[in-house]
Amino acid sequence: MEEAGDLHRFLRDLDHFQAWLTKTQTDIASEDAPVGLAEAEKLLSQHQSHKDEIENYVEDYEKMMEYGERIFAVCFESH
Repeated sequence: MEEAGDLHRFLRDLDHFQAWLTKTQTDIASEDAPVGLAEAEKLLSQHQSHKDEIENYVEDYEKMMEYGERIFAVCFESH
């Protein structure tokens, strides 16, 4: 029963992470090149915000990868 709960949490976290990643990639890809200094400073600030947000996901990403690897190993060890 505990394994089913872990799997459900993993899938929920993975779905959330994928949605966040897709949105972040789209946001970054849609940024235009700055025309002046003010726009460049604004873009630099936005990039710093994206960097900070990405760094906040490092631990969650590592946990998902570890759990995913355990699931993969269990699935292929039993076959």
